[in-house]
Amino acid sequence: LKMEKAHKEGATVLMMIDSQMFDDIVSYSYKDLFTKSHWIVYEGGLNFYNAANKPVKEVGKATMLAFKFATWGETPDNSIDNLLYKGRISVACFKCTFYGYIICKQ
Repeated sequence: LKMEKAHKEGATVLMMIDSQMFDDIVSYSYKDLFTKSHWIVYEGGLNFYNAANKPVKEVGKATMLAFKFATWGETPDNSIDNLLYKGRISVACFKCTFYGYIICKQ
């Protein structure tokens, strides 16, 4: 993924998300864009897991995912605790709560 590649190359990656991501809520309400949108800093570590909770490389086989981020005064080391289910969220949740990203290079 471009976000992970950019992060590994030293860029700062900002993600626009719906804060319902932290609670693994699947929601397609347009109102959420105006009331729950939030910027976080992507800090790498994107991993995918299948239904048996085993790591997988192919996104198409994944049901859950995890990554590190910085938000609301939380360091990346503590960020994983902000995600439900052992620091993971469902792919379905990610698809509807991740709005996009900005890559900032110096």
